[in-house]
Amino acid sequence: MVIDVESLGLHGEPFAVGWVVVDGDGNRLEEGEAWSPPELASGTVDDRAWVMANVSRHPMALDFKSSDHVCGAFWRRWLYWKAKGARLAADVAWPCEARFLIACVENDIE
Repeated sequence: MVIDVESLGLHGEPFAVGWVVVDGDGNRLEEGEAWSPPELASGTVDDRAWVMANVSRHPMALDFKSSDHVCGAFWRRWLYWKAKGARLAADVAWPCEARFLIACVENDIE
């Protein structure tokens, strides 16, 4: 499973995640995207302006009310694929993806 996270700036709140699961031959087994309104995420005014100008929502994205809901939706998919032996990789692992994964773990403490 490979993920890519969008956030308000490098250290702002994540609001979207996209993923693809591929097998050893490169065949796509699953792909998805979860999205919450970026205007509700915390971040700087400049970062918000950049996101609004440069990041567009994919028409097939699953819509959620908050970044916590995005984390939860992704985390359930990750746990499903992890149980099947998947490994997790990130497009660029720091800082957006790392912060997102930390939030996912913190939201799933139990």
